Amino acid sequence: MDVGDKKVRERKRDEIRPYKYGTEFNNKRVSMSELDNLTRSNVCIVSFLRRHPVANKNEYRRILCTNSVDLLYSYNGRVKLNYRPPRNPLPYDPKKYNLVCVWDILMIDYRMISMDNCFLNYQYPVTTKQERNMFWRELFNKTFYLMSSYEKEGWMSTW
Repeated sequence: MDVGDKKVRERKRDEIRPYKYGTEFNNKRVSMSELDNLTRSNVCIVSFLRRHPVANKNEYRRILCTNSVDLLYSYNGRVKLNYRPPRNPLPYDPKKYNLVCVWDILMIDYRMISMDNCFLNYQYPVTTKQERNMFWRELFNKTFYLMSSYEKEGWMSTW
């Protein structure tokens, strides 16, 4: 494979466009309750300020996240995302620290999003079976599933 081909492939993966069922919000600031409600029935791409800055990384992190029970408990959610329900309650109240707990689809684990500087980029509804199939087929399988861990890390570190 040519180095130029690899760069084109990486560029295409970075250019995630809303499919006909997705909505682009262009970095709309969201509140804690709004994000919590959105993630219950949608997959969202969200950018937020890191609580603990990491050396040599962007201060903002991008995340593909959801709390949709229908998506996470589906066959693909359990197999491709290795979803497992939480075993124990959190030892603290996330709302007290201005945090929202979501399932990070790329890191395949729960993550806390700091709501201090949180922006909604895209929203993909996954309430119906057709919408969930569209998400798996059009967005996940064609974009994120093909990424290497290095490419995922690069995507998450960009605004």
